Amino acid sequence: NGDGVAQDYNEAAQWIRKAADQDLAEAQYTLGDMYRDGKGVTQDYNKAAQWYRKAADQGDADAQINLGYSYIHGDGVAQDYNEAVRWFRKAADQGHAGAQSNLGNMYYSGHGVSQDYSEAMRWYRKSADQGLAGYGAQLRIGAMFYQGRGVPQDLKAALFYVSAAEAQGVEGAEEIRKDIEAGLRLKFSEWTGIDAPSPCKCANCGCGAGNTVKLKPCPRCKGPLYCGKDCQ
Repeated sequence: NGDGVAQDYNEAAQWIRKAADQDLAEAQYTLGDMYRDGKGVTQDYNKAAQWYRKAADQGDADAQINLGYSYIHGDGVAQDYNEAVRWFRKAADQGHAGAQSNLGNMYYSGHGVSQDYSEAMRWYRKSADQGLAGYGAQLRIGAMFYQGRGVPQDLKAALFYVSAAEAQGVEGAEEIRKDIEAGLRLKFSEWTGIDAPSPCKCANCGCGAGNTVKLKPCPRCKGPLYCGKDCQ
């Protein structure tokens, strides 16, 4: 990474290979990455998969998940969803949040396993419980609550998980959150017979500020509902 020396991927590959040849799993995994990305070596997916396998066989969870990806995409190995599931499961059983989320994806899509939304949710929850939004589990849980897949539909729970993902910058979370909020407003109207206001807007005149829908008349236009603080 260029700490204390000029960045040189070729030199890095030589030293990492020396460690990999001594069966150091972390070095084998890193060398696999270098072959996959073509950094310091000629890009070669076959060699990447070979080095991932060496590290994965030693129980390296990062290598196991990358070998799983290799089987999903057919990079350096024949595409095989069953093998992908097998390696994801090995890493997931070690508590790797990314592997748990990926295993949830496999159950959700039915690739390499029988499609099972409940099992997908179980693995997504394991990943999300580690608080690492980058693996997308929070967003997927929210989407499943929104769709009622694997769990009873629950828009409030959906909004909770999707908002958590959005707060951590997960791509696509904002759009799903807006859809859920629209669904909540629709349900509000079904329950009460009154059109629910958009967040922070009076149902009648659109004025207002705040964050929570309150059943109060707008003091300016006397509309049936307004959201949050006094909207005068």
